[in-house]
Amino acid sequence: AAAHRRQVTLAFHGIGRPPEAVAPDEGWYWCEEPVFLRFLDDLVQLQATTDADVRLSFDDGNLSDLTVVGPALRERGMTGLFFICSGRLDMPGRYLGPDEVRAVQELGMRIGSHGKDHRRLRDVSATDLVAESVGARAVLEHVVQEEVDEFALPFGNYDGRVMAALRHYRRIHTTDQRTGRTSDRVVDRYCYTQGWEADALPRILNDRPGTLRSVRTLAKVTAKRHRRAIRLPR
Repeated sequence: AAAHRRQVTLAFHGIGRPPEAVAPDEGWYWCEEPVFLRFLDDLVQLQATTDADVRLSFDDGNLSDLTVVGPALRERGMTGLFFICSGRLDMPGRYLGPDEVRAVQELGMRIGSHGKDHRRLRDVSATDLVAESVGARAVLEHVVQEEVDEFALPFGNYDGRVMAALRHYRRIHTTDQRTGRTSDRVVDRYCYTQGWEADALPRILNDRPGTLRSVRTLAKVTAKRHRRAIRLPR
C-alpha cells in the first residue's frame, strides 16, 4: 500500500533575487527567501494533517541550492531532490560547481539530472538528445560517485521521442501539475511561480486525482506523451 500512496511533488528553482544573467522568463520562477522559508514552515505543519507523501525538488543547480535551500531543509529535518545541468558545472559564480554539488549531497540531499544545457528537448537533434540524456547522466555520476537515476525535463518540454530517450532513468519529472502515486515512474510536479496565492499549498495537498480539473489535466498529459516527435536532423 505504501508504494501506491498519494504523492505531491513540488518544484522550485532559484531562491532569493535572480542574478542579472537570468532571463526574465526564468526569473518568474524564483522565490524570495522569506517566502520560501515560510513555505517550508507551513509545509512542516501541513504534513501532519495530509495523507500525501510530499516531496520537494529544485531545478537548474542555482547557488541558492547550497546557500539557502540545503541548510533550510536540513534544519527542518527535510530532504530534497536537486536537478543539475551538467553543462553548467563549469560556470562558477552562477551555478553550482562539482565541489558545491557534492556539498549539497553531503547535506543529505539527492542529485538528479536536468540535462546538459537546459534545452527544450523536443527541439534538439538525435545526437544532442543523447548528450542531454545519457551524456549528462555520466558526467553527474562522476561528480557525485553514485547512481543518478531521476531526470527533470527542462521547461517541462517532451514528447514520445524524448520519453524514449530517457528510458534508462528510473523516474522522469515533468511540470504537468498533477497529483500522482509514489509508484509512478513519471512524476507530474507542481511548479512554483511568483504570485502563488496564500492557499496554494493546502489546495495542492488536497487535490484529488478524481476532480474534474485533474481529469482534464490527465487528458492533456496523455496527449503530450503520445504526440509525434518533430522531425530533426541526426
